[in-house]
Amino acid sequence: MQTHFASKRGASGPYFGQMASMPHPQGPQSPSETPIRPFPGGRPQGIRAPHSARVLQITWSSPEGPVVHQLSHSIVRGYCPCAGCQGHGSKVHFVAGGDQELRDIQPVGNYALSLTWGDHHSTGIYTFEYLWKLGELERTLGTEALKELDELPR
Repeated sequence: MQTHFASKRGASGPYFGQMASMPHPQGPQSPSETPIRPFPGGRPQGIRAPHSARVLQITWSSPEGPVVHQLSHSIVRGYCPCAGCQGHGSKVHFVAGGDQELRDIQPVGNYALSLTWGDHHSTGIYTFEYLWKLGELERTLGTEALKELDELPR
């Protein structure tokens, strides 16, 4: 797995990095035009969280070649999977608010990431499959439409 890091303003962790350029998503698309691809399994090839950016970039290996997801911090924080944000039910809802500055990224075994936000919220464990799903939904629907879903489809 590629990792890039550079500590700045207290940000830490093996996945923090700076990027010279990053392509922007092409905007919302219809899910029927661009179907959600199945999770390829495994760990990401690379994770980047450029300082001052509000995007988490995750590169995956898939049978069709590399897939890059640009996850906005508002989506990742809003769909935080922790019990404090989601309660103890089985549905995942969008919860607006919270500090969206990503301060730390740490691996959790070989299956997930632990993210720490600017307000020290750090109880969400984001499995790689969950991050893939968020990336695919944001790619197909766009950021604003994904926020408006209020609840992630199963």
